[in-house]
Amino acid sequence: MKTNRAAHERFFKHSLDLMVITDYSGKIKLVNPAWKSILGYTKIELEGKTQSEFLHPDDLELTQVFIQNKIEKGRARVDLKNRYRCQDCSYRWIGWNLVIFHEEGLIYGYGRDITESKQAEESLKKRERYLSTLVELQRQLIVCDDLNDYYPNFLQHLGETTNASRAYLFDCFLGQNGKVLASQRLEWCAEGIRSEVDNPLLQNFPMEEALPDLSKTLRQGNIFCKTLVECNESEREVLELQDILSILLLPLIVEGKLVGFFGFDICTEVRKWEELEITMLQVAATVVSLKLEHLKAETALRESEEKLRQLAENTHDIFWVYDLVQDKCLYVSPAYETVCGRSCESVYENIKNHLNGVYPEDKEKVITEWRLQRQGEFADNEYRIVRPDGKIRWLQNRGFPIRNTSGEIYRCAGVAKDITERKQVEQQIKASLKEKEVLLKEIHHRVKNNLQVISSLLDLQACQSPDLVINRMFSESRNRVKAMALIHEKLYQSDDLSKVNIAEYIEALTVDLIYTYTTYQRHIDIQIQVDNIHLSIDTAIPVGLIVNELVSNALKHGFTQKKSGTIWIELTSEDSDFLLVVKNDGVKVLDNLNIQTPKSLGLQLVKALSNQLDGEMKMVAEPVTTFEVRFAQVNH
Repeated sequence: MKTNRAAHERFFKHSLDLMVITDYSGKIKLVNPAWKSILGYTKIELEGKTQSEFLHPDDLELTQVFIQNKIEKGRARVDLKNRYRCQDCSYRWIGWNLVIFHEEGLIYGYGRDITESKQAEESLKKRERYLSTLVELQRQLIVCDDLNDYYPNFLQHLGETTNASRAYLFDCFLGQNGKVLASQRLEWCAEGIRSEVDNPLLQNFPMEEALPDLSKTLRQGNIFCKTLVECNESEREVLELQDILSILLLPLIVEGKLVGFFGFDICTEVRKWEELEITMLQVAATVVSLKLEHLKAETALRESEEKLRQLAENTHDIFWVYDLVQDKCLYVSPAYETVCGRSCESVYENIKNHLNGVYPEDKEKVITEWRLQRQGEFADNEYRIVRPDGKIRWLQNRGFPIRNTSGEIYRCAGVAKDITERKQVEQQIKASLKEKEVLLKEIHHRVKNNLQVISSLLDLQACQSPDLVINRMFSESRNRVKAMALIHEKLYQSDDLSKVNIAEYIEALTVDLIYTYTTYQRHIDIQIQVDNIHLSIDTAIPVGLIVNELVSNALKHGFTQKKSGTIWIELTSEDSDFLLVVKNDGVKVLDNLNIQTPKSLGLQLVKALSNQLDGEMKMVAEPVTTFEVRFAQVNH
């Protein structure tokens, strides 16, 4: 017995957990040394006193009633948890295993410090409570269309969940001086806390000027979390007027700008906000910011859609939007009914109802364009539609693809314009141009014929004149007339009635001159090198006459003493200018020939024609006789 008693005493003395013996009234008979290490009390401070002196006020009555109930029911074992005040006035949670000895009227207690596990349990419960609050607020926010209805409940939920004294919302905006102002908009208060919602100092409060550090923090998207003693002087003055001991402010950022903030005050104690609380409130504020951005985007979209609708309904053009996913027309403007003569409803029912009205010859083109547009290409095509009344209208359709956030094409949209009148005007212009082309061809044909008649008359006159000088003059005049007639012949044969292919013209002209001025005793070779140049009739006629005079002079006077020779004709373009070169290897002209004041009629004509072209003429005698004329296109 002595051995067992000694073992029990050693266990009682060296146990790391609390051990105590009390009577039914709770008076402490005996404690072990663990009370000192766990709660800070000595045996002398505890023995003889009642446990009620050390219990947390909230646990006192519950503990007494619970134990008394077990005693009355004759129970031998009791398990319970309560809080004991430590020597430093803090509290620790103790989990008790009690054994009631009814014969002795004593209670033997074995207690373990469960403060950490209890705190972890409380933290988990708090986390679950916060998450539950967030989920509920998020659910309400999703179905909310007006935040003015949402905010009061939002502030109350978060204020009660965090045990705050106040929860409130401020709007932020720029004043006339460009500085940030803040006005309190809504407030929730715990019981017994003075409301500040009607405080005039909190309306149009010059936050940026009065509290620059706080304002900068919020504008940067950061929280403001301080106790009163941590605040600077200007911040402390504002907080003291509202009895605030701890404060937490969370910014509302929309499109990068501060539009307001949520605030949570503690007025009953100096309390450090827990990380969990801050995170939960940050999430709540962020969700509201996103909702504000969403509502702002929706408002902008509605305004844009309204403007587009008004534009679409008050214009003669047809606006349309097609959903490729649903394979249906989402919108077509009322102008469709006016232009196409079919109801918009018929297009909503089935897009094929529009396709059925497309002119048969244009239907394949419309289908091809539609397929390309579905693949992401822009459409710009013209086609005809047949109205129910049989009238044909021309449409110009310009469409474009619309991509979603993933870059996929999910819609097409566009504008179709009634271009019937424009097409009719185009057809009238084409018909008019065709008539003018026929008329011009007829004019060129008649001018050519008249010039050929004149040429024939000059040729006949030359044949009848016995005077060789007069005969030669008639022949030269005839060649000049034929040169002009050849221009009109080329224009008559050309598809372009305004321009002459100068290479073809010079070749035809020189062939006729060779036939006129050479005999079988002489062989004169003409080398033509002309760029692909088309000249207007006002330019081609002077150029043709210049070539006619220079080649005629060379054939008449340059090879009188030679049986063979070469004439070179070159015409090149240099930027906006042209260079005509005519040279021959026949008899060289005199060095003292003044090209600016020529004596012969032919060179006088060349000089006059060069002036008509606003050109410059020069002559070089060596190594071969060379004439150059530099000119520009004549435009009238």
